[in-house]
Amino acid sequence: MKKIYISTLFLAFAIGCQTDLDVKAQDESSRDVVLATKLGVKSYVTGLYGLAQQEGAFGGVPQLLGDWQSDNIAFKGTFPTLQEIRDYTTISTNGNVASIWQDHYEIITQANTVINKAYLTPDVDFSMDERDQAVGEAKFMRALAYFQLNCLFAQPIQTVGAGGLSVPLITKHISSVSEIGLRNTPRATVGEVYAQIEADLLDAISKIKDFNRTRANVGAAKALLARVYLYQDKFAQAADYANQTINSGKFEFASDYNFYDNKDSKEHIFNLVNLSNDSQSGSNENGPSVSFSTLTNSSANGGRGDCPFSASLNATFENSGDLRYTLKRRDIEKAGIPFYTTKYNDGLNQSSDYSVIRISEMYLIRAEANLRAGTVIGDTPVNDVNKIRRRANLPDLAVITLDDIIKERRLEFCFEGHRRMDLLRNGKQLRSSGTVPAPAETAPGKPKVVLPIPQRELDLNKNLIQNPSY
Repeated sequence: MKKIYISTLFLAFAIGCQTDLDVKAQDESSRDVVLATKLGVKSYVTGLYGLAQQEGAFGGVPQLLGDWQSDNIAFKGTFPTLQEIRDYTTISTNGNVASIWQDHYEIITQANTVINKAYLTPDVDFSMDERDQAVGEAKFMRALAYFQLNCLFAQPIQTVGAGGLSVPLITKHISSVSEIGLRNTPRATVGEVYAQIEADLLDAISKIKDFNRTRANVGAAKALLARVYLYQDKFAQAADYANQTINSGKFEFASDYNFYDNKDSKEHIFNLVNLSNDSQSGSNENGPSVSFSTLTNSSANGGRGDCPFSASLNATFENSGDLRYTLKRRDIEKAGIPFYTTKYNDGLNQSSDYSVIRISEMYLIRAEANLRAGTVIGDTPVNDVNKIRRRANLPDLAVITLDDIIKERRLEFCFEGHRRMDLLRNGKQLRSSGTVPAPAETAPGKPKVVLPIPQRELDLNKNLIQNPSY
């Protein structure tokens, strides 16, 4: 699918053009025609999930970045823009960074339209519960997009505090050039962005009634809120919302590792389902065309073989009996070819799903939050960690430390994009060895651990301030 580069704040004029429902909104007049009906509003909501599948959004480059900017992946790709990110030599004109910014603001802009228009729709058949549902889903998706932008373009709150610069915070529906003043929106602070994310998720929890694990649901909003609180060191709230999600009865800890491409598995809290004929997979005019599954799979499995296990990740697995190691890797270590993950096992057709949030994360969030707060909400930290370990065929631990939990998160969520932020928010370097870059340059607060504001955005918005050293 062809993408057109549009400045962040002019994305409103194309908010429907890239959804799977093919909603063509060329201007405000045609948009109002579409949004005058229940079906039109619902189509805009459904379109959010299509936008989320773009490679700059979820299940694409940002998730891989979480592993290859850290110590999980020995990136072997030849795309220069991806090599820059891997080597911390990214420049502000990097096409993949531009796509990350653009794809997230497309989600935000379309979500803003739903949030600001749903209650104004004149369709008498559009009930208040249905309007609430639409707004709740849109607020969840807006929160998810802002959360990931906050992680990618801003230093962690543990390093810079709530006053550090994040990204422009835009919640209005942009209807016409008469609102061009919004184009000059400066970067909000990390604290302001987190506050908006929290407000959106709390409102989504109050509004969403329908349950579908492939769409925004109450459990997904609570689970994301648990992650948001954990990333801010708000441990009591993180443990509480993780515990609520675990006890909701909607999700179940899977007994094996066959859930990755099973969209109906109760392991998934929020799962983006991809199809082989889905036009959202693998298109990018700003950078190389890349797919999560194509990069992570070996050439023997239809992929490029760009993202094998790092030596550090291999060494971290305790023993060959860890089922996450034996079942979720492709062992082709002949002629120096390393191991590859099989979590996304369709490198050829790019149809592998991406589990944005799953229930295993809630156990480890609850464990970490309880350990760091000295509380026992729901269960003890050691019991939660051992639940994860037993599924992996590992022995129980008698006592645990924070490092044990960070290690367990690494093994459980490798190739799912968590590692970079797990290290940064805990004050740890992203790399402990190597020469490009020097490990000391990968510490929290160092300039290149976050992405640059895309140069095109700086050119269009003179109120944007670039991140240091870019």
